[in-house]
This record gives sequence, C-alpha cells and structure tokens, in this order.
Amino acid sequence: MKTVIALAVEAGLFSGYDDGYFRPNQPITRAEIAVVIVRALGLDTDTDSDTVTGFADDSEIPTWAKGAVEALRVKGVLEGRGDSMFDPNETATRAEAVVLLLRLLEILEK
Repeated sequence: MKTVIALAVEAGLFSGYDDGYFRPNQPITRAEIAVVIVRALGLDTDTDSDTVTGFADDSEIPTWAKGAVEALRVKGVLEGRGDSMFDPNETATRAEAVVLLLRLLEILEK
C-alpha cells in the first residue's frame, strides 16, 4: 500500500524541496499552499518571472509561487490578510487551509 505522501507526489500535488526531502511535519506556507491548490485544480499559471500579483507585498512572493497566487486571487479562491498583504512566507493557519479546501471543493463540484 502506498503512503498518502507517495500518492500526493504521484498526483503532482507536492514535489518536495530542492534537497530531495519532503518535510511532512513542517508547517506549510501560504505560498506553498497556493501552489498545491493550483495543482489540484489543474490550472495553467504564468511562470514568467514578470508575473505581478495584486498584493501589496508582491516582491515578497517567491517567483515559483507568483503565478499560482495570482491565478487563485483572480478566481477569488485566495485572499490576502489585512492591508492587501499576502504574507507568502507565513504559515497558513488551519482556518485558512479549511477555507481554501472548501473553495477548492466548490470549484471541483461545478
């Protein structure tokens, strides 16, 4: 039987870190969860380094996550925290993760 992690990797939802580790016990950042949700939705995202999001802290969003963040922002799936800040490197709260998963399910049911 495959582990849940192996199934998630095979489904293309997670790829791990550059050093080859997965780190399942590490909290997920807001940037990371945005990428996972985009992968789950199968959305094409602009991976161009010139992608600009609508968030005030756009320069703090890692290049590898900008396309995902912007795609979810435009679809209304993802919102910022106060003052139009996305806080990409902050840990996603449980409440934020639940809201994202519920919005993901709504989209998948359509």
